[in-house]
Amino acid sequence: MDLQFRVQLATEHCRSLCHKLQVVELQIDSSIYTQDTVAALSKVRDHLSSRRAAVNSALKDVKQSLQAYADLGEPFTKVAKRYLAVHNELASVQQSLATFAELERELTGPQ
Repeated sequence: MDLQFRVQLATEHCRSLCHKLQVVELQIDSSIYTQDTVAALSKVRDHLSSRRAAVNSALKDVKQSLQAYADLGEPFTKVAKRYLAVHNELASVQQSLATFAELERELTGPQ
């Protein structure tokens, strides 16, 4: 056989195999993407799109709120920091009281 003929034969064989692979890929796609699965995927996409829009809207609102607080300046920052400290201290005291109440119940037994 002539070398050029063998190269052409191999080339055509490769093209044929590529076409067979494309057919197999399309068969797989058609078995996976049925009318029902496409409808379900569409619903999932719509749900995710609406959730994404809601999250983006919430993020925008939070950024606006943060900017509004930042615009209040240093006096507000000091008040906010003090509020946070008092809030954390209150939570700690409430936890301690709950612990003491639990210990008291354990010591006194069921009533």
